[in-house]
Amino acid sequence: MPEIRQAVGVDYPLIFDSGIRSGEGIVKALALGADFVMLGRPFLYASGADGQRGVYHLVDLLKNDMLLVLAQIGCTDVSHLDKNVLA
Repeated sequence: MPEIRQAVGVDYPLIFDSGIRSGEGIVKALALGADFVMLGRPFLYASGADGQRGVYHLVDLLKNDMLLVLAQIGCTDVSHLDKNVLA
C-alpha cells in the first residue's frame, strides 16, 4: 500500500477492501495509507443476524475495537496513523 500511495500521490483516494474483519484491520489499512476502508461480509452477517440492530451493534464493536487499538499504540487520532506505528 505505501508503494501505491507513493505512485498515485496524496490527491488520489485509496480504498482498501480485502478481508477486513475488525477495528485492528481498519487501523492497519489506514496506517498503510488507505483513505477509506470497506467492509462487506461483516455487515451482511450483522444484518442477517439481527437486522438494523445488528448493523448498529457491529458499528459500535468496530469503533470500540479501533479505539482500543489506537490506545494500545499510543495514537489519539486516526489522522496521526502512518506505517511507523506498525510493528
